[in-house]
Amino acid sequence: MGGKTHILMPGDSLEIPAGVAHYFWNESAEEAHTIQRFYPALEIDGFFKCYFAFARNGMLNSKGLPSLLRMSRPMLKYQNEIRTVNPPWAVQKAVFTVLAPVAEMLGYKKTYE
Repeated sequence: MGGKTHILMPGDSLEIPAGVAHYFWNESAEEAHTIQRFYPALEIDGFFKCYFAFARNGMLNSKGLPSLLRMSRPMLKYQNEIRTVNPPWAVQKAVFTVLAPVAEMLGYKKTYE
């Protein structure tokens, strides 16, 4: 978060201020669970429902990511809730804006459940 690595153990918590670039991962082979709270929540639940639907339906690659084409419409829909760390948002938005009409023509939705 913000260029610093934080290692959290069971029971630990970490507050991530709005607008601070961050990502998280599990280095262990063991299953990990997190409880996350979003303030304001906006429509973040819709984003995660969509993402987990991709996972359930085998739509993620070996890195756990959907294709840019498939993700273009959801990322524009949920742009106020979540953004990936790289590349900068202006670049992402331009790419998603170009891809979204193609995704729509192919029948890809803005959201999945």
